[in-house]
Amino acid sequence: RQGSALVALGTDTAGSVRIPAAMTGVVGLKTSHGRWPMDGVVPLSQTLDSAGVLVRSVDDAVFTFAAVDARWPTLESLRAEMARRMPETVRVGLPEETFADCEDGIAEVVMGAVDELQSGGMKTVHLSLPEVDQARALLARGSVASAQCAEFVRAELPAWLDAMDPLVSLRIRDGGEISALEYLSRYRQLRKLAAAAAACFAGFTVLACPTVRISPPRVDQVATVGTYRPRNMAALANTCFANMMRLCAVTIPAGLDRNGMPVGLQLLAPHNEEELLLAEGGMSGVLQREVVARDGEVAAVLPLDPAAGKVVLVEQFRPGPWAAGLNPWTLECVAGVMERGESPEQLVRREAREEAGLEILQLELMHRFLSTPGMSSEGKPRSRAVDHGQPPGLPRLNGSVSRSGIILPRLRPSLRRKRIHLRPPRHTGLAGPAGCILRNGKRPRLGAGQLRPRCNHHCAGGVCGKRLPHFGFRLGVWPAAHFLR
Repeated sequence: RQGSALVALGTDTAGSVRIPAAMTGVVGLKTSHGRWPMDGVVPLSQTLDSAGVLVRSVDDAVFTFAAVDARWPTLESLRAEMARRMPETVRVGLPEETFADCEDGIAEVVMGAVDELQSGGMKTVHLSLPEVDQARALLARGSVASAQCAEFVRAELPAWLDAMDPLVSLRIRDGGEISALEYLSRYRQLRKLAAAAAACFAGFTVLACPTVRISPPRVDQVATVGTYRPRNMAALANTCFANMMRLCAVTIPAGLDRNGMPVGLQLLAPHNEEELLLAEGGMSGVLQREVVARDGEVAAVLPLDPAAGKVVLVEQFRPGPWAAGLNPWTLECVAGVMERGESPEQLVRREAREEAGLEILQLELMHRFLSTPGMSSEGKPRSRAVDHGQPPGLPRLNGSVSRSGIILPRLRPSLRRKRIHLRPPRHTGLAGPAGCILRNGKRPRLGAGQLRPRCNHHCAGGVCGKRLPHFGFRLGVWPAAHFLR
């Protein structure tokens, strides 16, 4: 059960500590081969196995490493060594092979984390590391792990073969059938990869890459041998070379992919350099930050018509951009703040009627996100509305966008501490595409005062120029492809 332990121990032959850690959003440390004794552990491969831990944070990994590793009598002595090992300039190598073919925006999430490293003073350099592809090819052949495991199970646990999951037992049986010549050939390749490790770190402190290049698969996607094998190979693609090159590695949560699943950033260091690796992945002390908390979550809806391929958006006047010297007319999806006892679905249906005169027939949840996570607790469940007919008395929804479409979040001037007093010029018009004035029937939420733009609509042959009592907006229809480019 999640949260039932502070530390979990495991073994890592090609990624079995780092992959589950990355897919569940925790920290996973793979130690160097031989760093910790493996006595009493059922081996998968005596050549590639190493022990590791899964923990909540890098600080917990440091604490556990000091408790288990025989070199460090105290946590303080380990921290002193970590500080001593930190170079003045940290150079991070980014192997291009590990970023290729990443799915679901994983590479972008990891590069965002790399940008954070750069902002902290680290130097990053892209490089080519052909050993990655060589390790993947050897893994696809079975490496030496399947043969070594087959020998051990047949000698020590023969009854296990018939009780094993077919996804596992087939691989073990295949490994037991290879010739001695093939086994020695694979072993020779492993020794060449390990010998090349030192040259890979020439000029670099650590290497960094996505831990896993695929999003965690659903159970039905790996239920058979035919579907399991490709996903398994893809999951191991960025972790297996660390074992074959005798490196130590740690995976750290970096964010979420497009499916909302955790993404791991993997840092790798040479053999027996765990102290340096943990120092690179360490955490700062406790920080204090001010958070603006507001009552009521915010929900937004994006009306669409799958057949027409267009979206309905509103263009509203916002004082925040005006105060910043930008265009105050912001392009937005329909949104609002939930009232007490109101669900997100009820809110977006109400706002669609009030702001755009639309009736929502079907809702699909797209995702949830914080629009200003650096300073506000405001949350936004984002839904999309799907039109399957024209309700009587209301205009037909005339829009469409993909599930991954991104619309700029609406600006909320009420979060500003500065009081705003604005008067837009006379040329700020509120005319809709058909020349009609649309009002949402609500007063603006401002820090102080009330913003009432002048109407430039041509009334009775001229511009009336009167003050409008409420905020207005333009209602428009745009092709979905405009937002999906």
